[in-house]
Amino acid sequence: MIFTFLRLQWKENTRSPLWDKNLVVNVLMGVMILYVIANIVLVGYLTDRILTEIFPGYDIVYKFGGIWIYYILLDFMARFFLQPSPAMKVKPLLHLPIKRRTLFHYILMKSVPNLFNISPFFIIVPFFFKAVVPEYGLMTQIAWMMTFISLTLFTNFISIYVKKHMMDNIGLSYGILFGAVFLFIGDIMGWFSTSSVFEKVIGAIVDMPVLVVIPIALVGLIYWLNYQFLQKHIYLEKLAPKAKQSVRSTTNFSFLDRFGKIGELIQLELKLMLRNKRPKSLLWVTGLFLFYGLIFYTSEHYAGQYMMFAFIGIFLTGIFTLNYGQFLWSWESSYFDFLLSRNIQRRDMIEAKFWLFTAVSTLCFFLTLPYGLLDVVYIKIQALMFVYNIGVNTYIMMAFGALNRKGIDISQGSAFSFQGVSGSHFLLMIPITAFPAFIYLPFSLYYSPFVAMYVLAGIGVLGILLKRPILNGLTQQFSDNRYQMAAGFRKN
Repeated sequence: MIFTFLRLQWKENTRSPLWDKNLVVNVLMGVMILYVIANIVLVGYLTDRILTEIFPGYDIVYKFGGIWIYYILLDFMARFFLQPSPAMKVKPLLHLPIKRRTLFHYILMKSVPNLFNISPFFIIVPFFFKAVVPEYGLMTQIAWMMTFISLTLFTNFISIYVKKHMMDNIGLSYGILFGAVFLFIGDIMGWFSTSSVFEKVIGAIVDMPVLVVIPIALVGLIYWLNYQFLQKHIYLEKLAPKAKQSVRSTTNFSFLDRFGKIGELIQLELKLMLRNKRPKSLLWVTGLFLFYGLIFYTSEHYAGQYMMFAFIGIFLTGIFTLNYGQFLWSWESSYFDFLLSRNIQRRDMIEAKFWLFTAVSTLCFFLTLPYGLLDVVYIKIQALMFVYNIGVNTYIMMAFGALNRKGIDISQGSAFSFQGVSGSHFLLMIPITAFPAFIYLPFSLYYSPFVAMYVLAGIGVLGILLKRPILNGLTQQFSDNRYQMAAGFRKN
């Protein structure tokens, strides 16, 4: 019966209208996915050489196991925000004469074949055949591979378990999440060494293959805990998060009232983000991405690579604009016709978007100031790139956002969803990445990296000074395209 359900799920996916729509976008996405997979496989193929150069004289199989804890922690954090819960997919089956335990197993087994569980093996399998198979016996090979399969499944099921417990104990769930963040940051900063402990654990399994029963047992335990949880929460009102009863609105941004119609529009945008699943997930991704600088700022490998630091500064201070702005009007696709029929000046709509992006970028800049504790030069870089973001990238995102005519269901999650993606998103990568590189490189080569950054910041200042005519142009662009956008949103 479980395999029947999985076959029905496959048919549901392959018969979806999304397979037939946007053929060009689907082909491009397929090519990009294949390109990414090829690069990951290449990394897996070269991992043994890389580890040999970094850790000469050490057993690279042990070192690989120790380093893998970084992937597990990052994987868990990514799953927490992006991996959808499979529980609600059983709603159409609850009234049918199907044994409940069969549904429970289906819910859990359905979560196994997903990209989060498949992607790590593009690295693990090449490394296994190059480094493990030639050096170790058959039992060790089986134990090593079963260990990494178990770790992947354990991460999968524990992320589901934690997310389900958010309904009953949100404090515990976020405690586990922030614990994972703390372990990751603490190991990178040298406060303690989680990786060395994990290396010893993997090493013990390599030395004594019988110990592989421990990670397998952990998978069985977390699977059983999920099964027990579903037994107690099978009814729809328990599967779904409870609606919060409140007399007062918790998303009342009354301080924005002083800004008139623009402030009112910003309030509506903020409420849309906080009350709907897909935009809310982007807010979580934005917050998580602020830690991205730790990977580059604390690594000696990237020391002195100021062009890389410049791009990190752009992404750290502009991640919200880049993520949210690419679907500028698609967020409001479900009521876009209503917006057009209201007595709202189109210039106010455009300016509200601009000030929203500016405010959140400013907040991101202040939240990344602690990187100055590592080196004060990082504050300088981020400040210059922050100005560039406000004066250049904000306008670019708004201009390309008006070209997107694909609607979005904001109540759905964003994990592996290409809903709302159009050809303009691929073109958008050119000005966002190529333009600053085109400006930076000649000034960096002939003068210095900071001269190049000052030039980029100067272009940003110019954009800020020309805000009025630029926003007028964006308003005219919106006016010219509003009916085509409305027609495109209705089709979705």
